[in-house]
Amino acid sequence: MVLSIRGLPDGSLDENMFRKEVESVGKVKHWNLTVLRGYYAGAPDLRLLVDGYMPNGNLATLLQEASHQDGHVLNWPMLHLIVLGISLGLAFLHSSSMVHGDLKPQTCYLMLISKPSYPISDWKSLFRLK
Repeated sequence: MVLSIRGLPDGSLDENMFRKEVESVGKVKHWNLTVLRGYYAGAPDLRLLVDGYMPNGNLATLLQEASHQDGHVLNWPMLHLIVLGISLGLAFLHSSSMVHGDLKPQTCYLMLISKPSYPISDWKSLFRLK
């Protein structure tokens, strides 16, 4: 298994709040969301998130490639699947009283196994609704 490790900006959350949020997010499981595999909270203000590596890249890369190939990489059925996958992931988050907070093409990953899936990532921007 190949993993991806990402750091959060310095001082983004104090250690206790970071641990609480990450442990809450770690329980969220859905086909259209990346799985948070682990985290690290060290001093001083070092916050790391560990999740699965997505070798097929993200939506930003796909859109950039499509713009250089006269759109031949993307067709309407594929765009529909991408939007549907992102929407299903967001709907699940919202039903769990969470919002993403920073959805962008760079945080939508492409996963093509037996059926296409477009998991949403970038847990650093998830917030629990009060």
